[in-house]
Amino acid sequence: MQTAKLFFPAILKRQSEFMGMEFGQVRVCGLAAFLAVLSVSGLPATLPAQDVNQAPRPNRALVVVTGAPGLPHYEALFGEWADQWQSAGQSAGFRVERIGNPKADRTAREQLQETLEREVAGSATAELWIVLIGHGTFDGNIARFNLTGPDVSATELAEWIAPRTQLTVIINCASACAPFAAALTGERRVIVTATQSGFETNFTRFGRHMVESIADPALDLDKDEQVSLLESFIGAASKTRDFYVADKRLATEHAMLEDNGDGLGTPFDWFRGTRVVVKARENQEADGRLANQVFFFPGELEEQLTAAQRAERERLEGQIESLRARKPAMNEDEYYRLLEPIMLELARLYFPEGTSDD
Repeated sequence: MQTAKLFFPAILKRQSEFMGMEFGQVRVCGLAAFLAVLSVSGLPATLPAQDVNQAPRPNRALVVVTGAPGLPHYEALFGEWADQWQSAGQSAGFRVERIGNPKADRTAREQLQETLEREVAGSATAELWIVLIGHGTFDGNIARFNLTGPDVSATELAEWIAPRTQLTVIINCASACAPFAAALTGERRVIVTATQSGFETNFTRFGRHMVESIADPALDLDKDEQVSLLESFIGAASKTRDFYVADKRLATEHAMLEDNGDGLGTPFDWFRGTRVVVKARENQEADGRLANQVFFFPGELEEQLTAAQRAERERLEGQIESLRARKPAMNEDEYYRLLEPIMLELARLYFPEGTSDD
């Protein structure tokens, strides 16, 4: 049987043929490209069946927080968005908790603190998603999310989840929420904010588009049959931008994504597909790599991977991005020579017995 290695140089140089996507979109290379390679090499082009016990579904928690509405119109709107998150979360297998019922015995702040401290203590929760729906404030120093009763500041929220080391996603759909990114940033964290500044204080429409984008198949930019959090963010921010353009209004909100730990955030229009194409100032690393590994509704291929395999894939895709950044200064043959072994390692994640270097 011929091995995949023999076909990699030719396949990689014909990158545009893979689903019409450019080679730089790692997921297409990691899945579509190597599957194409395997098909011409005589290896099976479908993933082998795996024991479900080998890759158990992670324990996933979704905390949906509805803030103080202020006006009846916002109460109905925020409730609608929260209902959508709850429905989506239940469909995706999350353990969903709603916070913000004004008739509860305890304040929303107390409910939120107790819930998050419980999730932090429950180390079995592999993924924790926190969605904040409502209004926010910023006084130039402290950013707060407005709750019925005492508000919660970005600093307090950060303290409550500080001990947590597992994947944590925070989506803040409120006005003036940008400072939450710097306060909450950390390893294995993805923070999405509806604004790029604490001084963007008007009502934000991003929340509607975000919940509608979390599983929109039209947003599968890299064609891996699942929608990543990065893709959802890009889609939601694009739709928000389009609203202001169509209505001929000055945009009063600009969503940001933070996932690399520097607290700075990256806007959606820095991306082409799922790759950053704008160079940050002072060579700062742009965000998006981790967010593109996170899925509210994981696809079938994603579900077959173990946690260790996902971590290895993340490492390899990081190597590809690093190599791609050096490509302009490299000889083309050298570039593909260095790329080939990384791609083969990606293939081995899915076909541990079917791909060799010989």
